[in-house]
Amino acid sequence: MDYRFAGRMGRVPESFLEELFRVSAVPGVISFAGGLPGSAYIDVEGIGEAAHDVFAGEGRTALQYTTTDGYLPLREFIADRYRRRLGLPATAEEIQIVNGSQQSLDLVAKIFLDPGDAVGMERPGYLGAIEAFSLYEPEFHSV
Repeated sequence: MDYRFAGRMGRVPESFLEELFRVSAVPGVISFAGGLPGSAYIDVEGIGEAAHDVFAGEGRTALQYTTTDGYLPLREFIADRYRRRLGLPATAEEIQIVNGSQQSLDLVAKIFLDPGDAVGMERPGYLGAIEAFSLYEPEFHSV
């Protein structure tokens, strides 16, 4: 079957991160390139307790689809925390929940970048940002 993809797809680089994660999965390899946290520092018990609390309190609602800006009770909780702990006048409407840095970088690029716009990045830079921004055809400049 012949597929016709958008022209910009020809400019999408191979996934650097996918390859880094593949290499990082090799036993004995410690890779700092992918930004992976050390497994010993992942609080499995704390995450398990938090998940248990969510399921006990919110159950099926927590696993349901929601609006694209994220689960409203979580956005309200985050906004309240910003107000109480940091004194910032945040509202739930100003909070966006994303799946990870790649999604947030893609949203930023989608909103702010036009082809040829300048993007300043550290060198070496975060490969995930380069990958997310590349589709929008900016000019990268190291700073």
